[in-house]
Amino acid sequence: MKKAGLLWLSIFLVLTLVLLGGGCIPGVDGFITGNGAVENRAFDYTDFNRVEISNVITADISCSDSFEISVSTHENIFEYLELEKSGQTLRIGLKDHFSFTNVKIEASICLPELVGLNISGASEAVVSGFNSVNDFTALVTGASRLALRNMMVGQSSFYINGASVASGDLVCGNAGIEVSGASRLELSGQGGDIDVLAEGASTVNLEKFLAASAIVEAAGVSNIRVYTNGDLYIKASGVSSVKYFGTPVIKNIDISDISSANKG
Repeated sequence: MKKAGLLWLSIFLVLTLVLLGGGCIPGVDGFITGNGAVENRAFDYTDFNRVEISNVITADISCSDSFEISVSTHENIFEYLELEKSGQTLRIGLKDHFSFTNVKIEASICLPELVGLNISGASEAVVSGFNSVNDFTALVTGASRLALRNMMVGQSSFYINGASVASGDLVCGNAGIEVSGASRLELSGQGGDIDVLAEGASTVNLEKFLAASAIVEAAGVSNIRVYTNGDLYIKASGVSSVKYFGTPVIKNIDISDISSANKG
């Protein structure tokens, strides 16, 4: 029985090596390595106010009176680059079903107004200089990173999950914030009424972000730091903690399990 088991194991290993050697892995059409000179190419798209980036792309997104888009990467990668505009959304990523190594893609995007941002697939974005009264929504997932610089917007929504990180300077109207999956959000600046949910070992640090009022909920093993001189509602469960700063008017505190809520 042992010999038969070893025989089948040997056959399985040989077949696996053959498949790997021939590049025949289900769902993968090819293995692409970045090589050759690094090129910078410009793309002519206009009339968009939303940006989506994915597939380990680094993007610098800034406010400008005109639309300008450029991408820098190895010359052999451009044929696998997917850059398109759909409606008012500009999308930048890589073709599906390929495995990429030694690939660095840097995008520079200038546009007059930004109302939506979607970052995924371990991508990074620095967003700077926008000043608008319009709403702004940011979705950051899949171990991605977002940095905001000198941003002024209207009502805001932030969804940060999948071990992602978002931070920066922001002045906004009312804001809804959801952070989950071991993610982190840290903001400075000020805003209107905010509604914050942190769950799944996540952290929300708003100690330097003055809110008009706040409703906060920490669940799992999460932590929230909030700063307001207005009404404050707190809910904490699991092994979570809430620290509050300023001189809030505590309207309600709901603490369960071994969670806590204290003045910072």
